[in-house]
Amino acid sequence: MTKSIMKILMWIMISIGLLAGSAYGAFYFINNWEVKNVTVPAEDKAEDVNPTELRVKDVVDPQSESVTDAEVEHLLHGMTHQKVVANEKWTFTLMSSKNIKSTIEIVEKNKDHLTHYDFYMEALKRWEQGDFSNCVEVHNQLWEWEGGNVGKATRLATAGEEKAYLGSEN
Repeated sequence: MTKSIMKILMWIMISIGLLAGSAYGAFYFINNWEVKNVTVPAEDKAEDVNPTELRVKDVVDPQSESVTDAEVEHLLHGMTHQKVVANEKWTFTLMSSKNIKSTIEIVEKNKDHLTHYDFYMEALKRWEQGDFSNCVEVHNQLWEWEGGNVGKATRLATAGEEKAYLGSEN
């Protein structure tokens, strides 16, 4: 009888160990789930990116006669991801001078029906001048308008963090 009790206790301890290990593994996986690197093709890193080929191609067609606030917000939101630190980033548009200029054209072409036209233009004009200090505020406002609940920007990214996000080796 002692042997059978020992055998049962051994199986119980093994089962508890396996359950504990599985729970720890699941907890670790969930808490460390995030996009570590975004790889941008080398041709998109250059400043001569064709402005009609924005990184998020299904968001806004620069030749479009009509775009919505939601489309512009999504596009600008994706641009800010290059410049901010946030625990989640779900979209990306390369923050290049050509993409900024193209987006300015899109917004200007549609200014009569964009609710937040002034907000977009203020952000874009600063970016066009190389001033990205407003990216956290712009990101969080767009994030709020899009109904964000995770991924609020906490600060501007350092140059090193931006390079890592872009997958740069330089």
